[in-house]
Amino acid sequence: MGIVPKGFQNIGYYLVEPIIPPACFDLPCKRLLSLSDCIANIYPPQTEDLSPRMMKLAEEARFSPAESRFSRLKDALVFYNEFSEKADGLRIVGQFAAKDIAWRFISENDFCLCGENLEPKRLLGGEILGFDGGLHSYLCNGLDKNLRERFAIRWNGWGLIESSYEEMRTFAAFIQGQGEPVDWLPYLLFDYTP
Repeated sequence: MGIVPKGFQNIGYYLVEPIIPPACFDLPCKRLLSLSDCIANIYPPQTEDLSPRMMKLAEEARFSPAESRFSRLKDALVFYNEFSEKADGLRIVGQFAAKDIAWRFISENDFCLCGENLEPKRLLGGEILGFDGGLHSYLCNGLDKNLRERFAIRWNGWGLIESSYEEMRTFAAFIQGQGEPVDWLPYLLFDYTP
């Protein structure tokens, strides 16, 4: 039996360099991990011109430049080896959601769904994200403060939500209409780092 809950879909893989959390985030972590490039360093950076290899992957729908998402782990591993020399503690992070959330995310954003069901090494935690051409975290908008006032939310050593996925659904519903004009959706993040 795997660690990914039954009925969850892999959306894709990201190369994420966690950061030292700024003082504005009151989180119990020494390194903060997020799929939002407003918070963490995502590789390749949006400001970087894509290499011919990445352009080819984008043409084959194996890489989404808008969010730096790989649809195959083997592609993420190739670029992990390239970028790990530039980044401190680079991780390969798999983004998962319950199928109803995954299909909603994919259909709203016209992305192909990752078809791989490769077993991750461990669960990193949960994150509530919105999409408007790139991913934004609820943290970018200070919505963690709103959640603290209403819920007994828990964070782990990565600054990720440690509460259950069903609780994360409740949190996401509570912050709808707050912050950036996006649909806030809950995701589980898993570690694929070699």
